[in-house]
Amino acid sequence: MGDVVVVGSCMVDFSCYASRFPKVGETMCGEKFVTSNGGKGANQCVAAARLGASTALIASLGADSLGKEYFEKLKLENVNVSKVHLREGIHSGIAQITVADSGENTIIIVPGANTLLSPEDVDDAEELIKNAKVLLCQFEVPTAPTLQALKLFKGRGLSILNGAPAMPNPDPELLKSCDIFCVNETEAEIMTGVPVTGLYESQIAVNKLLQKECNAVLLTLGALGAVYASQSNPNVIHIPTEKVTAIDTTGAGDAFLGSFAYFAAYHAGLSIDQIAKRACFVASQSVLRIGTQSSFPYKQDLPADLFSRLTFQSSVNMPDIVVVGGYVIDFMCYVLRFPKGGETICGKKLLTCHGGKGANQCISAARLGASTGFVASLGDDSFGQKYLEQLKHENVDISKIYIQEGVSSDASQITVTDSGENTIIFVPGANRLLTPDNINDAADLIRSAKVLLCQFEIQPPLPTLQALKIFKGHGLSILNGAPAIQNPDPDLLKLCDIFCVNETEAEIMTGISVTGIPEAQTAVDELLSRGCNTVILTLGVLGAVFASQSSRNIVHVPTEQVKAVDTTGAGDAFLGSFAYFAAYHANLSLAEKVKRACYVASQSVQRVGTQENFPYKTDLPAKLFAR
Repeated sequence: MGDVVVVGSCMVDFSCYASRFPKVGETMCGEKFVTSNGGKGANQCVAAARLGASTALIASLGADSLGKEYFEKLKLENVNVSKVHLREGIHSGIAQITVADSGENTIIIVPGANTLLSPEDVDDAEELIKNAKVLLCQFEVPTAPTLQALKLFKGRGLSILNGAPAMPNPDPELLKSCDIFCVNETEAEIMTGVPVTGLYESQIAVNKLLQKECNAVLLTLGALGAVYASQSNPNVIHIPTEKVTAIDTTGAGDAFLGSFAYFAAYHAGLSIDQIAKRACFVASQSVLRIGTQSSFPYKQDLPADLFSRLTFQSSVNMPDIVVVGGYVIDFMCYVLRFPKGGETICGKKLLTCHGGKGANQCISAARLGASTGFVASLGDDSFGQKYLEQLKHENVDISKIYIQEGVSSDASQITVTDSGENTIIFVPGANRLLTPDNINDAADLIRSAKVLLCQFEIQPPLPTLQALKIFKGHGLSILNGAPAIQNPDPDLLKLCDIFCVNETEAEIMTGISVTGIPEAQTAVDELLSRGCNTVILTLGVLGAVFASQSSRNIVHVPTEQVKAVDTTGAGDAFLGSFAYFAAYHANLSLAEKVKRACYVASQSVQRVGTQENFPYKTDLPAKLFAR
């Protein structure tokens, strides 16, 4: 018997190593030629066996010398071969593999004896199949025996179907019968028509696969790791992987699936994303060696904590600053003055750019050198796609951005006068679809941060409240009271370590017109009376003030006096840089952190735009970053 049973293929791999792939019609000189055992079914079986799984293979080999030699090697790997059939009069399956110096590969298979695997062979192995904990199948053998195996196993354990080699239109019954359907980015593109070049496209491809009635989809993304989604939770969960220099990626997907099956069989208490995380790690180790099965690690080659029943911590870097918030497409109109009611005036310039308080604050911190992550909900329109690329360009961790199919991006209409003053009208889109479940999915990212930044831009505020609860006691949490809400949930104010507003937002919340320092004290007193732990009130050209429950007298922090060109995003520049100094200069006093953040904000108002005006670390004086 076997806890992990594989119904699949056996191939003999003829691997040629070359500096690059040949062009059509070209003959080129290779570097090395290797003959080894492969085939997705056998590969996945061996990968699981090397981790210590009890495995069995149901397969068909030719009764030629290649097949007989393969049969003996499977026994050496402790695979149960009682249902591996040696067929007379047909050659064993072979794969012609080309591996370039980059580690990339192309594979052409000639299935041979694999085509003779039949439903009768599967029926003969019924007892073996029904007693397994995990069943693994692929597209490398005929559909009929695969479908028969999935039907026999239904409801007895976890069934995984690997969609390789890719079929544009596989039998829908196959997709419905398996618990998890697993493909890589190339296979997903062939099946869905969606080129999967990143996380944004992976969500779209997964959506299309779920529409084909897959119960759950696991999409592997090479160096990006993998994503997972299901019918009950269609927003993809991103599982990052180790960053390694690949030597040979042949069989990496099989190493992933074999180890995934191992952890599913013997560590059933782990969540799917934790199982996938461990499988990603095993796959990342396999690409460091040449060959297919020969590259699969044994259990003793891997860290002991990989096999712990506690959460496995890989060396994937987590961000120091995590922002839970909104992104917005800003449509900015520059005018001499604000129009009066009923008046039409001529503007000077119109710009379309990226904004939103959450994304702005995240990018402001990233430009100073912070390691940042963004938890948000993004529309699947062209604006959303461009925004995702912009965030990647700014080195923001986007692993917990959730793509909302059929929903538009959020937008702001911004009017900026010659004085630098502005008005903003915000129209919500996908931001409102961020949920507490998304926050729970991002819990590891949030808890690992030094600083958590949230705003009022996500409404209703349940995701924000959940993030603050998860983060409580793990670091410094900052809640930005923008856009202003007259009576926010008191729990939001109590849960955050620092509540930050500008003078306009303070007036909306407290009814106090903040025109100077005395009024600032009154407004701060009112906010502290509502349960805020510490309040920072920004005052534009006057700088900022702060006070806390333990020291209610405000401390005034003045700022640089500059000629403002455009104040749009100045508050976000302040908060992003404040978060940076809080994360990386924790020994500074609160007054000093506020002072440095005021300086960064003062530099941002001297340029036109929102994110475009945020300075990079190299634009600022070195002494600003001195401890």
